[in-house]
Amino acid sequence: ELPKWLVGGFSLGFQFVLILLVLPLTAAAGSFIASGIAHLLLMLVGGARRSFETTYRALTYATGGTCVLAMIPFCGGLIMVVAQVVVGAIALSRAHQTESWRAILALLIPYVLFTLCCCGLLFVLIGGLMSSPEFQKSLQDLSKQMDIPQ
Repeated sequence: ELPKWLVGGFSLGFQFVLILLVLPLTAAAGSFIASGIAHLLLMLVGGARRSFETTYRALTYATGGTCVLAMIPFCGGLIMVVAQVVVGAIALSRAHQTESWRAILALLIPYVLFTLCCCGLLFVLIGGLMSSPEFQKSLQDLSKQMDIPQ
């Protein structure tokens, strides 16, 4: 017989246990992936003078120290991201004994690429919307209502 908290499919107790089991695994995997990307970019900008282990250790210490900032209401997540870049850049530059600009560049490139991809997707979506016949018709109806010459 199943325990009471498990009866009924995905009950609250089962979800809690699932989160307790899955969250540490995804956090560990995410930290390895993020550190791997940072180490690769640090190698590309010529700043990786130590091993991946050094990069991983520096970034996990920096992340662990700044995650508390996420608890600040409304803007904590943004403050945490900025603090992680600042503290991570200091940690990487000290751990790899490289210039600060190389560490900053290695940490900012993923954010810049993500922003550019989002802007490109936004332009594609807006272009698709504006070229649709429904949008053109509603724009013509609106210009007729406002007596705007075409």
